[in-house]
Amino acid sequence: MNNYTIDRKMDDIYVIADRAIHDFIELRENPHGRITIQNIHMSREYDFLDITVSSEQEEMALPHFLAPLAPSLRREIGARISLRKLPKIRFRNVAKEESSTRVLSLLSEIAQKYDLS
Repeated sequence: MNNYTIDRKMDDIYVIADRAIHDFIELRENPHGRITIQNIHMSREYDFLDITVSSEQEEMALPHFLAPLAPSLRREIGARISLRKLPKIRFRNVAKEESSTRVLSLLSEIAQKYDLS
């Protein structure tokens, strides 16, 4: 498959996943606020489809909140997009990387402000 075909399929998966997440949160009490897909990555062997998500609140619990959506999303992707292998869906949290960077940045600012270096 050429890169155009892969990029097109990933775009289609993004649209399907975004709609599925929207429908999923409409049916449930959502403590996370607005949920956004930050990135979609297919593993090299098509074993896993990692969907990196973020939200306005309680980001750390977001992958667990969305986990029940994975089987139906996987079926929908399989029905609508031709892939050589149907990947398992994993929701990932962007907050883990960003929050550790934010903490280090805040500590650095405090150290500079109070001359703690």
